[in-house]
Amino acid sequence: MNDESSFFNSHDERVNGFQSDSGYHYFRKLYESEHGFCRVFTARRHGRIFIIKALRQQYLHEPLARTALRKEFDCGIMVDSPFVAHTYDFDTLPDLGPAIIAEYCPGTTLADIIAARQPLSAADIARIIECLAQGLDAIHSAGLIHRDLKPENVIWMPRSRSLKIIDFGFSDSESFYLLHNSAGTVRYTPPEKIEDDSGVDTYNDTYALGILLSDLLPVAPVKCRKALLQVSRKLTGNTLKSPLEAINEYKALTGRSFLRRKLVFFVPAGIALIAAALYLIIKPGAHQHENDLMPYDTIAVMHEDPKMVEEHTETIPPHEDQPTTSNAVPDYKSQRADNPNMISGIMVPPEELIKDEYGVCIAEAKYVALFSQNKLDKYVVLTTDSLIKTSYKTLQSDSATIQERKDAYELVTSEARIQSRAASLAQAKYADADLNRVSGLARHRWRYMTENVNFEYLKP
Repeated sequence: MNDESSFFNSHDERVNGFQSDSGYHYFRKLYESEHGFCRVFTARRHGRIFIIKALRQQYLHEPLARTALRKEFDCGIMVDSPFVAHTYDFDTLPDLGPAIIAEYCPGTTLADIIAARQPLSAADIARIIECLAQGLDAIHSAGLIHRDLKPENVIWMPRSRSLKIIDFGFSDSESFYLLHNSAGTVRYTPPEKIEDDSGVDTYNDTYALGILLSDLLPVAPVKCRKALLQVSRKLTGNTLKSPLEAINEYKALTGRSFLRRKLVFFVPAGIALIAAALYLIIKPGAHQHENDLMPYDTIAVMHEDPKMVEEHTETIPPHEDQPTTSNAVPDYKSQRADNPNMISGIMVPPEELIKDEYGVCIAEAKYVALFSQNKLDKYVVLTTDSLIKTSYKTLQSDSATIQERKDAYELVTSEARIQSRAASLAQAKYADADLNRVSGLARHRWRYMTENVNFEYLKP
């Protein structure tokens, strides 16, 4: 990541005296290689900025340097792609000698973005993969191999949401056997080809693309990282033979990931709602109240706005057969006259009626008709749902910090933390709350809502 770039550098030095007869003026030196033979300027012509790549003074009459510069031009001029910096001309300029005239790309190198830990959106990551793959495909279609694809040689332009691959200094083609030797940057070159002068092929570029994508992981959204890493591994492992295959592979992986994230969380909630709907249909003589069932989406903001919990709790009319005391434990024995497993019109499996060490059974936390009969029970269950939902949103958020995601992960995957948080919130609302009962309800609800959810892939 510290390798020098051939086009862009923070150094900006005005060069005096270069007023070219060809019409180029206002030369500014951007960069001069310490060990190589090139220096790079910007210059204006007809009001437009161009890149001028010329030889350093001591190499102006060096045959090999002049040949290499001409080779770079001949390679660059062969490629015509919106994702590759255009090479326009090869000219001899006063005081500069032979020079390549190329497109000026206003933007930021991916190397600078990664170094600054500047976050990229999911759409940006997908776009970068698409542009890089199409740019490399255009290079390969022209019969070339770039051989030095790395973050320093990719300019990202956020305004147009596009990029440019730059620098054909190490590019290879069949026309330049004289310069066929090991070149490029070691980290982005397949290990088996570092010393193999004759084995250069398109795999050099697809391997480099895979390493480059792995470099983007620190600035990519959490939800993109797994797919990004898998595509990277397939490119470096030569499973994906063409850059264009990376586009389809990433789309397939992110598409499945999106669907899976939705299913693993909302399927349990959907089952709960279906069960509640069936209860309302089959319950004989049931008095349905508007607030008996709460849309699950409402729960998402309850943790952020505690007043919503209070509003939904306080406005629920009590059932005719239920006492109005706030903390009374429902007496289900009186409702078992005909069927010991029938509670408020719900057929409950016997094992779900067994009380645990907290004096709470699974049914009391699982079925809407049961926990909605008591204000404290309802508050605890909805608060637990809110804690889970809010944590899940934080884990998927692009704007959440690493620490926020760690806290959310620890909360949603820890039974003890959920119990403690639910008890704390319940005690703040109901001073005389039975904290033993609260802990039991929170535990059963947490287990019920997360039993089919795999949070491992969202681990920070």
